[in-house]
Amino acid sequence: QVQTRITGSRPAGQTVSGAHQNGSVTCAAPPVELLAPFVSSNATLTRGSGATNALSLATGTYEVGFNRDVTQCYYSANAYDGTRVVQQLQPRFGNPNGVFLTLRTTDGVNTLVNGSFYLTVFCPRP
Repeated sequence: QVQTRITGSRPAGQTVSGAHQNGSVTCAAPPVELLAPFVSSNATLTRGSGATNALSLATGTYEVGFNRDVTQCYYSANAYDGTRVVQQLQPRFGNPNGVFLTLRTTDGVNTLVNGSFYLTVFCPRP
């Protein structure tokens, strides 16, 4: 059995999808684009990728804008700490580049409350 080691570089965001006998490597873009901002309680984008802005619409109610249409994407969000929970997460009505999110307390009262959160959006590549 012969083993060959292939070294080199590939563009960011691409995965190796095949190695050929002549030593060349085929790379393919991942099937989804990942957008993943961290939003602070005052609606500041502190790190992550793909988001262009965040707005606090009211207490515990946020809109996060992205650099592309996210209406056909999949969303996941988590509150930064255990005293809050993301209760509502959906496309933002009237804004194809936006996601709407609400945070509530976990104390059984379910009060809308400001808080930091992670938002992950998985979009199919065009």
